[in-house]
Amino acid sequence: GESWNQQILSSINSKTQLVACGHIHWADGTIFDLRSIRQKTYEVDAWLVVDATQSLGALPFDVQQLKPDAL
Repeated sequence: GESWNQQILSSINSKTQLVACGHIHWADGTIFDLRSIRQKTYEVDAWLVVDATQSLGALPFDVQQLKPDAL
């Protein structure tokens, strides 16, 4: 699971304009580190779009804290 998060974080760079990801991986259940991903998107001025259809209501999700650009 941790490798998914590391791969996403290492892929975000100054050319990134938008990161779209789920809250949880559809196949293996990895919970994505959305706080770290959000911080990295702030650093490169990119948008964050979270697809939470598989997790919203079942897992904690604080939209006020995360402040995704779209949910």
